[in-house]
Amino acid sequence: MRQVFISYSHKDAEQAEKLGNALRSKGIRVFLDRWSIGIGERIAEVLGDGIAGSNYVIILASPESMTSKWVRSELDTALCYENEGKGTLLLVKLRECSLPPLVRGKLFLSLEGEFDDEAIETLVEAVQPNIFLQAGKHRVVDFSGNGGGVKVDPIDCGAVFYRIEVLIQHAKAFAGVFWEPLRGSIDVANYTHFEWFMRANPVGGRVQVKFETKDGWPTHYASLNTSEWKKYQVRLKNLGPADWERLERITFAMDGRDLLPGQNHQIIDVRGFLFCRSSATDF
Repeated sequence: MRQVFISYSHKDAEQAEKLGNALRSKGIRVFLDRWSIGIGERIAEVLGDGIAGSNYVIILASPESMTSKWVRSELDTALCYENEGKGTLLLVKLRECSLPPLVRGKLFLSLEGEFDDEAIETLVEAVQPNIFLQAGKHRVVDFSGNGGGVKVDPIDCGAVFYRIEVLIQHAKAFAGVFWEPLRGSIDVANYTHFEWFMRANPVGGRVQVKFETKDGWPTHYASLNTSEWKKYQVRLKNLGPADWERLERITFAMDGRDLLPGQNHQIIDVRGFLFCRSSATDF
């Protein structure tokens, strides 16, 4: 079961409880300090365990929370876990405030005043098995040819991810998966990178990552060099607003050139697809 940790200033306790109750009503486990810390327990230890046991950390940003030592500590911890591929940080701005530089590009939702039904539903969808957090509904399609084969399954073992199993029987075989549609709510001017977490079994080879528009599909190659979760990023510098308007799908594919010599079977796990702003370079 997914768990969400809600970090907030106690001035925003009413908002935090409203969100927590909404997530609970959808069958999502919620860690909220006033619900989860008992009398006599070590607060720092319980909070640390709460973040470590959560797949998502939602930071409710306000002038009060951004000057709270507890919230800033929880934010730092959440960033560390996200960088290790152990969770996802969702930043929700309740009121205008100054955000730390490291998270200015991680803003997931900006509110003016109270949570409304649409804002709550956006957060509910974010912590459900929806691989594109910013783009709404999508479908996953597998394809193969010339002796290639592929199988894709969503897996929920705490954190939701997609497992892609690829079979390449000879040099001209190919197979892969694409996610679509990807349009309607993404403003390319707000993002510099597309990022995700990925791991491979066996280790070795590469995967092709394509952003497909009606004008073409520039291909990036990501090395499958670790069996542990690793963050990957693609710079979006070559995609302008016109391309985003025509962006049809994002594809992960392999062919005979992408596997190691003598290898014909590859398992790739992917999760945490996000559009973000950062100073990272292409892989």
